[in-house]
Amino acid sequence: MNSEYLKNYNTSKLEYVFYCVSLLILLTISRIDTNSYEFIIIIIRSALSLLIIILMKNNISDRNKFIRLIGLGYVISNIVDILGIIFINQNTNIYRINILSSSLETIIFLLAIKGLAKKNLYNTFGFKKIIKFIFIFVFLILFLMINYYHNNLNFISISNLSIIYFFNLIILLFGYHLMDKYKKSQGINNFNLIDKLLISKILFFVIGFMVTIINKKLKIINITLDILSVIQIFLVYKLIIQNALINPYIKTKSLNDQIIKSTKNQEEINYLLKRINYIEDKIEERLVYEDEFFKSIISSTPNGWLIFNKNLDLVYCNNSFKKIINCQDDDVLGAIKENIIDYSKFRDNIIKSQTKKIKIEDSIRTIDKKIYKCIYMSYKNDNECICFMFEITKEVNILDNLINLKKEYEDLIRNIKTPVFICDGYNNIVDFSKSYELTFDKYKTYISEDNKKLNLEGFFNIIHPDDKEIVRYVFKINQEAKSNNELYNHGVFRFRIINKNREIIWLESKTTIYYEGDTKYKIVNYVDISEYIESKKNLERNQDMYKGVLDSIPEGIYLEDIDNEEYIFVNDKFKEIFSYKIKDINQKIYKNEAMKVHPEYSHVLYKGIENIKHDKISEFDDIKYIDSNGKIIDAKVGSVPFKINNNIFKLSVIKTMEDIKNIEKLKKKIIERDKHDKMKMEFFVNMSHELKTPLNLIFTSTQLIESLYNKNKLSGESIKNHINLTKQNSYRLLKIINDLIEFTRMETGFYHVNLINKDIILVIEDIVMSVVDYAKSKGVQIIFDTDIEELTMAIDVNALEIIVLNLLSNAIKFTDKDGYIYVNMIYKEDENKIDIRIEDTGIGIEEDKLNLIFKRFNNVNKGFVGNINGSGIGLSMIKSLSNLINAKISVESEYGKGSIFTISLNISHKKEDDRNSNYKVKKNEPLNVERLVVGMEDIYNV
Repeated sequence: MNSEYLKNYNTSKLEYVFYCVSLLILLTISRIDTNSYEFIIIIIRSALSLLIIILMKNNISDRNKFIRLIGLGYVISNIVDILGIIFINQNTNIYRINILSSSLETIIFLLAIKGLAKKNLYNTFGFKKIIKFIFIFVFLILFLMINYYHNNLNFISISNLSIIYFFNLIILLFGYHLMDKYKKSQGINNFNLIDKLLISKILFFVIGFMVTIINKKLKIINITLDILSVIQIFLVYKLIIQNALINPYIKTKSLNDQIIKSTKNQEEINYLLKRINYIEDKIEERLVYEDEFFKSIISSTPNGWLIFNKNLDLVYCNNSFKKIINCQDDDVLGAIKENIIDYSKFRDNIIKSQTKKIKIEDSIRTIDKKIYKCIYMSYKNDNECICFMFEITKEVNILDNLINLKKEYEDLIRNIKTPVFICDGYNNIVDFSKSYELTFDKYKTYISEDNKKLNLEGFFNIIHPDDKEIVRYVFKINQEAKSNNELYNHGVFRFRIINKNREIIWLESKTTIYYEGDTKYKIVNYVDISEYIESKKNLERNQDMYKGVLDSIPEGIYLEDIDNEEYIFVNDKFKEIFSYKIKDINQKIYKNEAMKVHPEYSHVLYKGIENIKHDKISEFDDIKYIDSNGKIIDAKVGSVPFKINNNIFKLSVIKTMEDIKNIEKLKKKIIERDKHDKMKMEFFVNMSHELKTPLNLIFTSTQLIESLYNKNKLSGESIKNHINLTKQNSYRLLKIINDLIEFTRMETGFYHVNLINKDIILVIEDIVMSVVDYAKSKGVQIIFDTDIEELTMAIDVNALEIIVLNLLSNAIKFTDKDGYIYVNMIYKEDENKIDIRIEDTGIGIEEDKLNLIFKRFNNVNKGFVGNINGSGIGLSMIKSLSNLINAKISVESEYGKGSIFTISLNISHKKEDDRNSNYKVKKNEPLNVERLVVGMEDIYNV
């Protein structure tokens, strides 16, 4: 059974209207005239049955047995119904006969659907059995009808009718299920005529079953069942029409369309076959031509060509290959074995290319010392190997020379005096010089000997902290640069590193980018410019110093380019004299802009210029100038020739009359002050001598009395106290005298700084250690510490002794018993300084008096305060002495907790003889016994 017979063809709207009108007419007739209604029903059923029989007869050869069986069942059922209407007058029994005929339809329907699902209707049940069953069922109905006609019996009860209805419903639902399952297996989703027929049949039995339940005889229900029977026979008629006429027509039309399409396809195929034959002929002609052309090319090429089959037999070789192997006859294989040095390798490459179907490139050497590049290619279809070779002797020799040259360059790079390294675009170090290893710690600049990728973190660790950020920035730009034009500052950059000896080194790096093919390389070379930077700094310092010196000179000075009438330099005094202001330091100063010479004194100007041109000095002459404001200035001017790079410039000094008068006044004051200072110095020297003479007598007498006391020639505790009191006050008086003399020497300029190279750590440690025992006797502990073990620098030992001893004396004096004094040496490498820090746990200094402690004759604790007393001259002297040795002294204090004094010294060195370069104090020997004793004896108990 073909599933296309179950397809639904859409019913037009006009057809539905026809159905509705026909039903309304039947209903109307049934209400008006029952006999006419029954006659019309008989006519309709007879006509439809006759049409079905005709269509089935004309479609005997139709293979759709399913449709024919349904049509046969409905024809027999209709005949039975028509006979019942004609011969049986009682409506109830007609209704029962109609039920039996409908049951026949149901059973035939189920058999047809079952046969459809099994693909073969007659093989499933047997055609004879089906016919026999139909005739038995029809005979049974006819028997009941005849029996009723003669005896007028009620042959089917109401309860039996219910069972028949229910049985029919079960069969129809089962048939509907089979039909739905078959449609799904065939991929049919639409609602076709079979579905409509099944639904109308189910509806018929549902209504009949409900009538038996309610047990009421309603005329409208009988009419409804008649109409459903008519609809069923009409649907069967449509089904027969569709499968007997419409489907064969559609199938025939579809078959004709396929034949037409197949004919067209066949014509196109024939055309394509002709076209293919034509193209094949052309291709064959082209292949023949190309084969001949290829052979002619291979024969004429200077490169060797040869072809081997799968058995390694030589199929073809050109004349060029015969020349390569010096083959004079047809024994090519023999010539190959004799002339190719590594024949076994040549043969293995052929086999490998054939078996693995791969392309191999290798080189071979012949006995005439020539080198050939050989390419082995497998020809897959015929399992042949094609060998193509060309001479590369010159290229190999050039490459060897380049390799040797590269080695020479590598040796040159390794032995170059400046640090150089080469890296690729991925920061892999390719090569570097030996001096690079000396300048940089190689294990910090690349990861390992096996992995020489640039170790960026290790490299940046040796960069000076102040330069790390800019070096990272420059490195990033240079890393991303693709050409030299994109490099930072054209590849030149300066920065500082700290080497393994902790020395700061200035480097200038020069980066250059070059390419080998598509691979980028960077050459980075470094030059140590530390000396240049230091020289530049010194030059700048000297320039600043010279400018400062020239600006501090009270005369106006200018350097003039007499050819261009332009001032190269003018000092501050010049600008002050002529009221001239310079907006920009690089601004050019033209002669007539700054000042003009009074017309009456132009001859002085010309005379000076002529002298300079003749390399002569012009003495000071009187002259008058006109400044930028038009003011006339009386002055004296003198000039000397000044040569710069073989060019003569005019260096002039201008003294105004007002300045000359002031200088004369200052000279007189200086002379008078010198006389006064000399007299003051002589007075203090004489006074110290006069004061020290009775002090010495007092010391001598005290020592004599002490000696007698120690020998027990004198007794009494009061005598011992008087001796100590006399000694302490004598030492105190001696300290005051010495401080006054030292202070006067400093104030009057008679103190001379004596700088020598000493180990300052050792000097300060010896000074501190010399007073430790004395401090312990006062109940004070001194702790010395340093963060650097040795530091040689230019110092004035005498000045440091005075400063440190005075500060220690004050610290002991103002620190109670069980107190501490900390002396720390702090090395500041970045600032090139060293600090001497003296901290005590004494009484401290009030905040409002911190600014007064360094003033002369000032004592913040005047008089006796607890256990202390002082002259008030010590700290003032320390301040003056610190200024003389270019040291800075500062104080921090918190009242009641202690004070911190810090002496900050710049680290410098002085060139001197080796005999003065060492400093060593003998063990247990104080630096200056008199100064130590005098300084410490200022501390006493009342």
